[in-house]
This record gives sequence, structure tokens and C-alpha cells, in this order.
Amino acid sequence: MAMKSVPATIEDYLNPLPDLVRMRMQQVAHTILEVCPEAQPTIQYGMPTFIWKGKVLIHYAAYKKHLGIYPVPTSGTDLVDLFKGYKTSGKGTIQFPLAENLPVELLREIIRYRMDLIQSKSNS
Repeated sequence: MAMKSVPATIEDYLNPLPDLVRMRMQQVAHTILEVCPEAQPTIQYGMPTFIWKGKVLIHYAAYKKHLGIYPVPTSGTDLVDLFKGYKTSGKGTIQFPLAENLPVELLREIIRYRMDLIQSKSNS
């Protein structure tokens, strides 16, 4: 069985995707850069990733029926209460169904949370 090749760039990742999925993925990237303009796009673990201050700000990936966002908090923050209605895992994943509009404000909150976490770790 042939292995899928790992995309070299985010464009390489996005190009083969169906239009709706590509549009949602671009919306995620736009939202990340809106909240954190200094974030740098790259590919890690075969998926689009944004790096900020040398740390992973967020990974995101397209699947058949949803977009996956990683990492997200699993406890210890009020943000977790906002995840109700979305599939999550104890490994720090939230899934946004493709059949629904992207919850942009929730995504912004996740990005801000990650920025605060990265900033607090760099200050300690």
C-alpha cells in the first residue's frame, strides 16, 4: 500500500481538497492571522500549523465530515464550557462539523487561550 505524501506547504495541503473544505480551512487560517498576525504558517505532523514565539499555536486538519483543531484545553478553563455541542477528546481536540458554519468566535477564543498559555510559559 502506497503512503500518502506529506504536503510541503499549506497550499499543497489545501489544493486537493473539495471547495467547501478548502474554504473552511482558509477561514481557519484567516482567523488565526487576524488574532495573531505574527503567527507563522508551516506543516507539522502532515497538517497545517501556525507557530508563534517558537511554539505551536495551533494545528488544524481537514477530514471527511469535520475540521480538527489541536491543541485545545481539556479542563481548567471556562473555555471548555464553550465546547458543548462539539465533539472533543481528552487529547486536546475539538471537531467542527463541515455541515455547520465555522464557529469563528470560539476559534478566536481558542487562539487567544493558546497565546496566553504560550506567553505565560515564556515568562516563567
